[in-house]
Amino acid sequence: MVAPIQRQRTSSKAIHAMLHPRNIVLVGATDKPGNYAERIWNNLIKYQYEGGLYPVNAKRETIWGVPCYKDFASLPEKPDHVLVLVPARFAVQVDPRRRPRPARARPPSSPQASANCRTTKARGSPPNCSR
Repeated sequence: MVAPIQRQRTSSKAIHAMLHPRNIVLVGATDKPGNYAERIWNNLIKYQYEGGLYPVNAKRETIWGVPCYKDFASLPEKPDHVLVLVPARFAVQVDPRRRPRPARARPPSSPQASANCRTTKARGSPPNCSR
């Protein structure tokens, strides 16, 4: 059994990792104009995010003027914050248990959130949820 204090420390670390990531991985990065991934990327650049930014798309060599990674294994460092920006029907292919380097934080746009929005059709669900 995990002690309450240890659980609290673990929770605090997870929250800190989500709010202060050392790097951000954008899964589903694409060069289609006006897509959600590009908007996030541009905002991170505009507001001078200082950590590593890693777009992931198996079909691209470069995107937005930077190298694009084929998968989690090809990333130069362990992902800290993973944004899964693919249509909900493809999110199950981005299974976090299959990646060799687990992320410190996974935001609500993760595959689990996408699966939840498919089953609940919740109002205010991530933008990649189809209603």
